[in-house]
Amino acid sequence: MAPGPDYEEKFNLGVKEIETALENEKLFCAGETADAQGKTLVKDQKQLCFRELKKHYLESMEVIFTLKKQYLALLHTKHVEELTAIQKKLVQQVEKNF
Repeated sequence: MAPGPDYEEKFNLGVKEIETALENEKLFCAGETADAQGKTLVKDQKQLCFRELKKHYLESMEVIFTLKKQYLALLHTKHVEELTAIQKKLVQQVEKNF
């Protein structure tokens, strides 16, 4: 069953939230902002922080890609089914009229 019409909007909002969270994590790793508890990153932890950030970016990109690919496959299947139904209807009309 294909997702509802609001799926794409929710998907895009979810992606934007992930991007915002990753950007905040990047600023924290760079020492430009504090975390939720008000703590800043000590200098010797920056490299580890950036490695974790890279891992989060890659995981997020993979999840987003997989979800988008699944959604597009569902849309494609739906469109092919609609096209097939139209073709059958047209064939029936031609058969009926001739």
